[in-house]
Amino acid sequence: MKTDAPVTVVFGAGPVGGTVGGWIAEHCANIYFLDQGSVAAGMKAKGLTLYEGGRRQETERHLAVKVIDSLSECPDADIVIVAVKNYSLEAAAQRIRDEIGDRAIIVGLQNGVENQKILPKYFSRVVYGVIGYNTWMDEPGLIGYQKRGPVILGTPDNGLQAEVAAVAALFNLGVEAPV
Repeated sequence: MKTDAPVTVVFGAGPVGGTVGGWIAEHCANIYFLDQGSVAAGMKAKGLTLYEGGRRQETERHLAVKVIDSLSECPDADIVIVAVKNYSLEAAAQRIRDEIGDRAIIVGLQNGVENQKILPKYFSRVVYGVIGYNTWMDEPGLIGYQKRGPVILGTPDNGLQAEVAAVAALFNLGVEAPV
């Protein structure tokens, strides 16, 4: 288990955040999950279970994960993976900015390009990810996926190369992440 990896918070532990974060957590001790309501409660009580659709018995993997209620529990986060829906993104970005400022690398994992309008209003170092697989949540903390990855990473202007490389190195611990 890699203990020198960046301190990472997965903000939104639904199907996308749960799979990406879970795959990384298999290899990285410094990862935390932040969600609310039944998702947070379910993961606190039962951990996180991931499985490949159609092959559940062979692929099911249960993980004990660290679930936090606030970013104040992880103020030195190096990377924040934002895996909330676009309709929640503005409020999530404001909360992240209010709680930990603009120090961390932000990774946006939303559908479409709306996140490219919202996230730069709050953060100076934003990397975007395109999810190359389908995923679903059977219940909080129990997530299925079509296949393991990839997550394609980059920026609209091909900038922030050091940040993109850091995120790719982290993601590649658990899932293929081409740049």
